[in-house]
Amino acid sequence: MSAAEVLLNPKILGAILRQIEPGPVPEASEDQDTVKERDERRKTLAQLACVCRATSEPALDALWWYVDDFRDLLRTLEAYDTETCMFRDTLTDDHWQRFQTYAARVRVLRPGELHRVHAAVWVALATRLSPHGAPLLPRLERLYCFMIDSLGPCYTMLFSPSLRFLDVLVDPAAEANAVRVVVQALAPVLASLHTLSVERVGASGTAQGLSENDGGTLKAEPEVIPFWDLTQLYALRVIHKVSPAAEDIHALRGMTNLRTLHLHIGDMPTLPPGPGAGLAPYFPALRELSLTGRLGAMVDFFAATAPPNLESLALDAPRLCDEEPSNRTARKVRSLDPLYALLTGTPLAGSLRHFRATLACPHGETGCPAVHLPAGTKLLQPLRALAGLRTVRFVCDNTGFHLSDKDLQELEDAWPELTALEVDTKERGNTVREYHERRTLPAKRTARDFPTVKTLAAFAQAHPRLERLVVPSIDLYAVPDVDSVPVLDHGLQHLGVSALAGGVPLYDFALALDKLFPRLRDLEDARKTVPNGTSDTRGDELRLLLLMLQTGRTAARRTASFGGSGGASDIRLVFSERPAEAGDGSAARQPHAGYYPERRRTRSRSPVRPAERFRRVRSPSPSPGAWTRRRRIPDDSDVSR
Repeated sequence: MSAAEVLLNPKILGAILRQIEPGPVPEASEDQDTVKERDERRKTLAQLACVCRATSEPALDALWWYVDDFRDLLRTLEAYDTETCMFRDTLTDDHWQRFQTYAARVRVLRPGELHRVHAAVWVALATRLSPHGAPLLPRLERLYCFMIDSLGPCYTMLFSPSLRFLDVLVDPAAEANAVRVVVQALAPVLASLHTLSVERVGASGTAQGLSENDGGTLKAEPEVIPFWDLTQLYALRVIHKVSPAAEDIHALRGMTNLRTLHLHIGDMPTLPPGPGAGLAPYFPALRELSLTGRLGAMVDFFAATAPPNLESLALDAPRLCDEEPSNRTARKVRSLDPLYALLTGTPLAGSLRHFRATLACPHGETGCPAVHLPAGTKLLQPLRALAGLRTVRFVCDNTGFHLSDKDLQELEDAWPELTALEVDTKERGNTVREYHERRTLPAKRTARDFPTVKTLAAFAQAHPRLERLVVPSIDLYAVPDVDSVPVLDHGLQHLGVSALAGGVPLYDFALALDKLFPRLRDLEDARKTVPNGTSDTRGDELRLLLLMLQTGRTAARRTASFGGSGGASDIRLVFSERPAEAGDGSAARQPHAGYYPERRRTRSRSPVRPAERFRRVRSPSPSPGAWTRRRRIPDDSDVSR
């Protein structure tokens, strides 16, 4: 097939152009590179739409495939005023027909700030739609962040019979009549949905948890959307905390097509474990299960449902130090041992491929222990029975997880298909507090026997498919002999270290790791690293050294391939703004992220620790994440040290 024939085939051309579809706006505002790339893609599609008739329609389809603000679509109407968000003139038939040509191309919509749109706009749109009864967006497939609030009845015209994915945000303060109108308009759409996500939010738009006074349970507040009864769903996500009744669990078990389930569980009713002998298993199609809540509630839910073909299991315990259930008859569980017993004693031992546990404690609460997790052998060794695991992740927030060198050595023969092992945590005071079923052991000291570079190499060599490896720390007192390190040429793509001890040079470690893992990919973000000597940022310093070594290899290959001819006159400089000199009468300009102001001397000879001579302060640069280093002025507290 020639190139001309490809361009004349609308299906092939449309598939090609969708590869450069702009996609959603990144949530992180500091991701300027992604924003710039997205703008370039939009410009490219707009230019392609003007090339010829063969590329015009597919390019417009790709350009309007994803709309991240409904007001962008309203701007195609000449009568719409972008400042007042209302019509300054009547809608003509020509303008409406042009608007419909763009609206028919929208497949994915994020409504944006719909509350800014004047009510007269919705009335005018409804007037245009009412004679025919056609939907405003006839080909819409995905609708994100739809808010059910007091103004919700105005937004119901965004619903379409073609919807298959719906993300709903419910405002508990909304008027009951308005909510009832929205739910009635939504009823025909719910019957044909494949994916539903429901979240109850507060007035500020943030996720609203349940009442803290009764353990986080909303008092007898019914669900706005009866998601328990939607048996045709393939994926269900309930972000806010719910306490299902026994009949709700029975209805949930009837979702035979469900493949993905995310629940935030409050209290669980007392239910018999599993479906029983001779009965059909619950959730036969479920492949991905994500649970949030107390460990006891999650264990009870897993025991009551027992999905037989689960491939991915994620557990999130956001308040591990507060495991007291609101229901006094509920079982207290303060360890993962009951869950491990369920996993290893079911057919899941052969089907489970991905396991993730997020164990956290709220920061700054009175009486909250710093760390209270058992050693690595008690959290990782039981998972050896799940031989088919490919990813194992432990995320510890304000908790400690001591992974010793011996622990990692004992896992070299586990999980032959492993692609990711991540233990993302921080060692806080090197203290481990163990939680058991009915008692809490006192804190104890453990040796700082972190994994060595040799053990990391042996573990990676035993797992040739390993792509991601994250460890709490590395033993910096076992310095590798760089000449004895082999060129392992392993395919590891990400190496993470939560914290590293200060006062030890990292250069030899970087040389050894670069020889072992030369294919690390995600090191570009290390370019913004500003070393300050703290243990929390030394991992970024190590990544910066690895990036420099990688860049040196790339530059050497480029020089060998293309030659190094040229002179100093060929060097190009990219200048950035510098702050104005003091007293020159001009307005002070903003320094860029890489500029460091001159350090002024001080006559004070108070003893200051080397690591405390500088403190991080916000740079006035408009680029987010920029930091400058400023001399810390010694005070009286330094003398006491």
